Amino acid sequence: MKDTQDHSFSNKMGSKQITFKEGASLNLPLLFQGEHFSFWKKRMEIFIQSIDPGSWNVIIKGNFIPTKEVNGELIMG
Repeated sequence: MKDTQDHSFSNKMGSKQITFKEGASLNLPLLFQGEHFSFWKKRMEIFIQSIDPGSWNVIIKGNFIPTKEVNGELIMG
């Protein structure tokens, strides 16, 4: 089993520390621990966009399936 590391981040208010497991790197996202969802969500958005900007669009809008009309019928493909 992989060891997890604690990473602390100061919030904008100053003194309170927020601790997340793993993910203080470019290769591994933050592991959500059930608290501070808005902070984790924004970090995940940035992480996903850094890997592939189009991936975030798929998450927000859903996957695009190209279609064309042939003889009045929609064909996926």
